Amino acid sequence: MELFNFKPQYQPVASNNSPPPGVLSSLRQYPLSNYIVLLAIAAVSAGIGALIGRSPLGCGSCVQYSNPEISLGTIKEIFTYNRTFGEDPRIDNGTLAAWDSLVPIGQGTVRFPAGSKKIYTLSVVHQLHCLWSIHQSYYGALQSRRRGDEQQHNHIGPHMRHCFDYLRQGLMCAADSTLEPVDTRLGGVTGWGNERVCRDYTALKDWAEQRRASNSKGFSD
Repeated sequence: MELFNFKPQYQPVASNNSPPPGVLSSLRQYPLSNYIVLLAIAAVSAGIGALIGRSPLGCGSCVQYSNPEISLGTIKEIFTYNRTFGEDPRIDNGTLAAWDSLVPIGQGTVRFPAGSKKIYTLSVVHQLHCLWSIHQSYYGALQSRRRGDEQQHNHIGPHMRHCFDYLRQGLMCAADSTLEPVDTRLGGVTGWGNERVCRDYTALKDWAEQRRASNSKGFSD
């Protein structure tokens, strides 16, 4: 069973460290609205990775609800910039592999309790799939604009709208309250370099793989 069947499409180009010929000149011809849309997607891609999947530091005031809860330990992490996850997959051959490395075998689809007929999907994997799709679609949109391929845009629109609102609600639900120091030189924050307390994602991957409902791997296969 393959959980995530949306596969953003892009055409591979020769691997190098510079944009394909004519990219910059062709982009200058696009209306301002196109830049706004693409920059919005890029901003979401850059910001969500620093916030997603967090939980409160304590659970003394947790509200009881019917959804099964998974007990995980916490670890201390210092966020650092990893450019690989944001690169154009046509240029950096390691980008797709990096994203796929985050996905537990089974794509986060589990039987819970173990051996049960009930199947669930881990929300964090769903969120990561949305973020991965935004990443893929951003670079796909740049390429399809150059080709004048409006069909590709029509195909990805509904899924992107789903992801934008799903991630919005996920971020607000987690409500990461980490205080990020303002860099006065930049006049803003980067989110890098300060310590955070995070749920143990590696332990969650192991938990999911032990209860997986399929053997599907990664997002890009």
